[in-house]
Amino acid sequence: MGDRVWYIARPGPTPEDVDERVARLIAAMKAAGLIAGENDPDSVLIAAQGPAYRPGPRAEESLPPGYGRTSELRTNGAEFIAGAIFNWSPLNVDEFTAPCCGTRIDAGEIVDTLGTAAGVEKDFSATAVTCPHCGAQSGVNAWAGDGFLLAGCGVKLWNWQVIPEVLDPVRKLAREALGPELVEDGYKI
Repeated sequence: MGDRVWYIARPGPTPEDVDERVARLIAAMKAAGLIAGENDPDSVLIAAQGPAYRPGPRAEESLPPGYGRTSELRTNGAEFIAGAIFNWSPLNVDEFTAPCCGTRIDAGEIVDTLGTAAGVEKDFSATAVTCPHCGAQSGVNAWAGDGFLLAGCGVKLWNWQVIPEVLDPVRKLAREALGPELVEDGYKI
């Protein structure tokens, strides 16, 4: 099994009270037994963007038979990010559908623009990207299909099973701490 990540994040710009929101999410997930212990940067594969915790005793209690247990893996953290999140996985395609005009655009024509707007500039505006076909402007996430390129803050789950039995408790607490609207996406490394 290769490593994979799954984001549960708040869309839109990073809120001013982001540190408080993320601290509430950490406290709620600890209280629910979804994470445990102290900050453990070794629970994630690359340099953590925020505190990271190992799964708690309740993180996998409703895991159906036959699914691998995240708790048995070295890389299994819940990484809490109190700032803009750039999710590059939607850029890993051959072509994009322009959200403004529906034209199929070769990735080579737009991927650098999207990567710069989301990953470098952290541009949450509705005018961050100009369509190379029709010239209309749109936000970066409009180009991401079902996922997202840029979010305001959230949690990055390393090797947690991407099934409702595991993610629904995290989603519930994330909605309470970060806000009612969430975006999700992930990728295999």
